[in-house]
Amino acid sequence: MCSDDLLDQLILTGQRFVVCADLNCPGSVRGTLDSSFVDVLERHNMNQHVHSATQVKGNVLDIIATSHSDAGLVTHIGTSSTCFSDHHAVSCRLHSVTVGAVVDLLSVS
Repeated sequence: MCSDDLLDQLILTGQRFVVCADLNCPGSVRGTLDSSFVDVLERHNMNQHVHSATQVKGNVLDIIATSHSDAGLVTHIGTSSTCFSDHHAVSCRLHSVTVGAVVDLLSVS
């Protein structure tokens, strides 16, 4: 799981970043993340953009996270089932401010 130290280092670079990860840390209620991970995101002023199940049992295990100030960097988040994994494919549109390009990102765990 993303640690406080890793997020601290990313933030200290002063660069924009997106965290995409297969964390496998479901919350105690289906469709939520582990509360300790949510606390880490909140302490670092970050948004978790994936709000639908990313696993066949209904858990949110895969995340896309940005700082609050970069929330518009990621849009069109979606999930779709696959025939080769118990995880769903997670996709999003990543907006690059520096060159104005739009990148579609697909991650399959």
